[in-house]
Amino acid sequence: MNQMEANQWKQDLKQMIQDRDPKDIFNVNETGSFYKCTPKNPFIQRSKMSRREVKQGKIDIFAGSNMHGSEKLPLLMIGKFANPRCFKNVKSKPTEYVNSSNAWMTSDLFEKWVIKLDKKFIIEKLKVIVFMNNCTAHNTIPLMEYVKVVFFPANMTSVVQPMDQEIIKKL
Repeated sequence: MNQMEANQWKQDLKQMIQDRDPKDIFNVNETGSFYKCTPKNPFIQRSKMSRREVKQGKIDIFAGSNMHGSEKLPLLMIGKFANPRCFKNVKSKPTEYVNSSNAWMTSDLFEKWVIKLDKKFIIEKLKVIVFMNNCTAHNTIPLMEYVKVVFFPANMTSVVQPMDQEIIKKL
């Protein structure tokens, strides 16, 4: 995406949010953590890893918060195993944990997550807008009452994605 298109998107974005309260504008993003890698850099690009490293311990973390900073959505952790040993004898987890065969977000997991999010905001009677990247796992958006999903344009998330602006690194 060129600079002119990026500027146009920013103008469109201003119009989308101009009548909304910052507490009703959310951003979500996901990142992978290769927890068996060296401790100095667990957040690395998959393309820079060997196949052996990819097969090592990995979780995907789905995080989000509102623009106001007053509400953080519960973290969603995605691992490979349905019942990891680390959760043995754990009565309640501080975050939601789900599994997929490769510890990546899938369309099915995403659809379940966004439906659950809509139910949360139905209970709160709060209509929100949620911005996120246009990953292929996010291609199934069910009809929702209180959540409006807006995708960032392709090849531009690093420019406009708030979660990419140091927030994910702080996890």
